[in-house]
Amino acid sequence: MTQTAIPVFYEAERGGIRCESGIIDMFNESQITNPSNYVTRGTCLLDDPYEGELMTYFMDLYAPWTLYNYTMEERNRLWAYKRARLIRDEYNTTSSPTQVTVQRGFWFSSHEQWKYFYLPYQDIDLQRRLFINGEKVRVYHSAQNRIPGLYASVASDAKLNTYQVDYLSACGIQQIAFQPIEHTSVITPYASFPVIMANESIGLAWYLNMLQGPAMQNLYGSTEATNINGATISPVITWDSKITTVVAMLSADLINVARDILKRDQTYQRFFNITEFE
Repeated sequence: MTQTAIPVFYEAERGGIRCESGIIDMFNESQITNPSNYVTRGTCLLDDPYEGELMTYFMDLYAPWTLYNYTMEERNRLWAYKRARLIRDEYNTTSSPTQVTVQRGFWFSSHEQWKYFYLPYQDIDLQRRLFINGEKVRVYHSAQNRIPGLYASVASDAKLNTYQVDYLSACGIQQIAFQPIEHTSVITPYASFPVIMANESIGLAWYLNMLQGPAMQNLYGSTEATNINGATISPVITWDSKITTVVAMLSADLINVARDILKRDQTYQRFFNITEFE
């Protein structure tokens, strides 16, 4: 992956990472590491400060830039391209403090926080405070609006007497989101995972509250999602909704492992410096 990341995904013209790459010659093995064998499909370059940021860190820290005659300037361009999405936002409350500073979300769905599973972002004080603020807002918003759970992109509840489900991406908190929120009637236990990472006791309390809904536990553990009225559930099981809470419960140990790997590979200091600067 380190050897192919640059030719497959780096678009030198705009200085960003392709969201989708097209392979010109799929049958000639000698072309695997040839940058000319790949093209950008569509116009999208990876610019999000959410889970997609992990690919940016992977390429910056581990891809062989000098092998392709790229300088540190090229690596820095990856971060410059992303800055437009890195927005400070304020969530307005009816209590003190009346505003809470957060990083604006795409939808502010909980899944947008899963980069915190993998890298020691919270070693940087500002990142830690922003992360905790965001999770305070997540639970405040639900409590204030009498929502019995938390929002994240998830499979929908099924229509009565059917197994018909859709995927609901646009779930979150409108006040601090780039995109319109389209779904506010479905909550999911896995949306508690970043809260668990910010404050385990509070996160597990919200997790438990959702598990105590009608039919929210089953033969395989937690149920995917439920309508906030308790009348219908999502009758599917996905990796996203199951593994995230487990990883959150183990996150402190996992982050220690990740930090040790970065230090072993002598990439920790650049990770720290980029995160702090951006």
